[in-house]
Amino acid sequence: MKRRQLILLPIIILMSFLVLCACGEKGWSSYKLSSLFPEPKDKKIEVITDSKLLFQAELSEYSMDEYDEYVAACKEKGFSNNIIEENDAGYILGADPVTDTFSASNDDGYLLELKYKDSLKQMEIILSAE
Repeated sequence: MKRRQLILLPIIILMSFLVLCACGEKGWSSYKLSSLFPEPKDKKIEVITDSKLLFQAELSEYSMDEYDEYVAACKEKGFSNNIIEENDAGYILGADPVTDTFSASNDDGYLLELKYKDSLKQMEIILSAE
């Protein structure tokens, strides 16, 4: 029995590795709601939720200037209704202070929320159907 387990273990590990490699990183256009808002600069992106009604991701290694550029690009992409912007928001999300926030909706009824944490150089994107 032990011998069988020893033979199967490397096979399972190899198959898991091959599956992970085959998946690779998804391109921006493969996300369900990606056409509705601008593609962020090529940074470390951790997608938390990707569905027809909700997209949520955290982007690392973002500067404040890049965040400001992204907010401007979102406005150009149509997120210009019901805008709420807070600079130096100062509230705590988890254990980290949120520096800036932006939220706006578009004409198709989607709500975009951006949160920037300067201490982590991290931006969070949340896009949802209203």
